[in-house]
Amino acid sequence: MFCRKCGAAMGEGDVFCAVCGERITMPDVTEVKKKKRIGLWLIPAALILMTALILGIVFASRAGKAAKIAEQLSIAERYLDELDYDKAVAAFKELLEIDPLNEDAYLGLAEAYIALQEDDKAERILKKGYDKTDSREIKKELERLEEHIRKQEAESLSAAVTPTSTPVPTPTPEPVPYVPQVIIPDDGRPAKGDPFDAVAAYARYAESNFGEDYKVYCIYLNNDSIPEAVYDFGDAASGAVILTYDGGNVDSYYLNRGEFSYEEVTNTLFVDSYHSDWEVFEAVKIVSGKFNGFAKGSCGLADNSSIGKPDLYENDAYWTAEWDGNEVSRKDFTSAVESLKTGHTLTYNMAYTYGIEPDYGHEAAVNNAYYDLRYRWGEEIGGKEKPNLYLYPEIGGQPVKEINGKETVELRVSLRMENDRMAASWPVAEEAEGTYRWNVYAAEDGTLYDAGGNEYSYIFWDTMRDGEADFSEGFCVRGCDTAEFLRETLSGMGLTPREYNEFIVYWLPRMKDNPYNIISFQNDSYAADYPLEIEDPAGNTPDSVLRVMMAWKPSREKAELRAQSFEPFERKGFVVVEWGGYEIDERD
Repeated sequence: MFCRKCGAAMGEGDVFCAVCGERITMPDVTEVKKKKRIGLWLIPAALILMTALILGIVFASRAGKAAKIAEQLSIAERYLDELDYDKAVAAFKELLEIDPLNEDAYLGLAEAYIALQEDDKAERILKKGYDKTDSREIKKELERLEEHIRKQEAESLSAAVTPTSTPVPTPTPEPVPYVPQVIIPDDGRPAKGDPFDAVAAYARYAESNFGEDYKVYCIYLNNDSIPEAVYDFGDAASGAVILTYDGGNVDSYYLNRGEFSYEEVTNTLFVDSYHSDWEVFEAVKIVSGKFNGFAKGSCGLADNSSIGKPDLYENDAYWTAEWDGNEVSRKDFTSAVESLKTGHTLTYNMAYTYGIEPDYGHEAAVNNAYYDLRYRWGEEIGGKEKPNLYLYPEIGGQPVKEINGKETVELRVSLRMENDRMAASWPVAEEAEGTYRWNVYAAEDGTLYDAGGNEYSYIFWDTMRDGEADFSEGFCVRGCDTAEFLRETLSGMGLTPREYNEFIVYWLPRMKDNPYNIISFQNDSYAADYPLEIEDPAGNTPDSVLRVMMAWKPSREKAELRAQSFEPFERKGFVVVEWGGYEIDERD
């Protein structure tokens, strides 16, 4: 060992240098080794801490989701305990959105549906739960429910019921002439709502109540312009559901089998459900947006033997029958049912009808079904017209009435329809033998009033055309250029900015996204089909009348047409302007 200051040699155990006197301190070997061990440990310790931190975050996230699932399950089960089944249904559905494989959610939702006496929904949710989770517990509950449903059906037909002599009232068909079902509904928002609102409502209902295993059809019942929707779940056991809409609410009716018939004149839905040894026949009407089952007849065989479908009218079958809640005899029941049949019957059998599957979601399915309904006959179908009638009288030399500070003159307007029927009007027209009449008060600026002082911008009415239009002359316009084309063309015809802007706002949403629009103005033929008469109390008639009617249809390809030309329109004196249009839809 040597002195680190002067370099002199030192003896073993020397503490001071004999040459320079520097103190020599020897490090503790044990301490050095200890420090080395601590230094080597720092690296794996940091890694472990970091790993623990990451795992902690992962476990915390999972724990957070698990806590949320547990909390939602607790809420749903509390609603069950409190017998608040509607809230329980909503809570269990929310739980399934968080955890689509939650076995307790499917079981709890089914329990709530059963408590609400909606066994069909409980059955469907259990089937869906079993398909997704393969849970033995869900399967056992499903089997118990199916057995319960079978027993209920058997018990309802197990004993013969002696019919009473209560007479059944013979229903009288409504005293109106038969009108065939419309093919395209009027989309001018009639009293019961808009068909496109109905389609959207059905999509929301299906999303909340049905899974993804169904086919949907749109049909027309109860002679209004609102379509109904049939959701068929694929087999007799699952049946089908019909939905109707009244402009605000959706109502449902369960079909034990996917087939039924409908009597248009008496607005009666006939449902015939059967198995091998029993049959149930029901008559249902749609009243105020609700399904009203007013008649039901059931028959079964004495020994419940499976010998094929029993005849509803066989004498040896056990019978129960009721009409408006009263027991009636089989004879009275069958007689009353027959009186409802007028020969105008539509029969629907889901097994032989094309249906739309929800490949792209509920909304796409029902929208496509509605599209299919409009074109199911594969023929040209006329769209609705939407005329607006503007009146600009001259005030002077005749009696006037001041309304809201404006001088007005009374005008009598009448519109004749030989073959069509007005679907809607505003103000509401009075009708007699195909002629529609309005009495209004008009100011020079076109503002209209009724006798009560209510204000209108124009007279509105609409009807359905028969699909015919002359396209030997016209225009082919790209969808993206349609707005500018309409502005220039209508302005050139003589419409004011107010008039042609309202025209464009109405029609552009249907036209702008088409590759091309083929447009032809049917002004002369329209005026001939719908004669219009206007006069004031003194017998004065309009000096200038312009009636514009556009027929159009979308096209994938550009078409060559001979261009139309129009006579200039001069506004002078008492001016009347009307515009409208209709779409021709052709199935490719």
